[in-house]
Amino acid sequence: TDWCLEGWYRVADKGTQPNYGLATFMSPPAGRNAALYLSDREAGILSTDGSNHQVLKSAPLDTTDRFHWYRLVHIGGAAGSLFLEVDGKEVIRLPYSELLTRDHPAANILFGPNASNQEGRMHVAKFGYRIGSVEPLFGPVREQNQ
Repeated sequence: TDWCLEGWYRVADKGTQPNYGLATFMSPPAGRNAALYLSDREAGILSTDGSNHQVLKSAPLDTTDRFHWYRLVHIGGAAGSLFLEVDGKEVIRLPYSELLTRDHPAANILFGPNASNQEGRMHVAKFGYRIGSVEPLFGPVREQNQ
């Protein structure tokens, strides 16, 4: 099934997270899963097997300077691909087969630091997702002075 996760995010601070990273997971109850990963200086794709979280690929980006429009998109089913767009530009593409597999149940949408006992803060202006479609939900961030 095709899906997309989309949001207008800005990383606020590292908080108590020494190996800082915030993640928004799009995760089926079991099977391959992916997350939009943000640190203060990069955006990427993270996946987990349930106990091991891995940033599979990332791109340099100042995530603290302003809100950015992030889209994590899966197309093509099990033989398809996953890509990350930032402000309308594709920055990462991976084969879906490179994602890790979670064997035990998990919630479909998860937010938070990539370490359960730490904290960090990000501002969320908008968030949404689609299952069965990858059409954009919001579009680019519009600055208030425009």
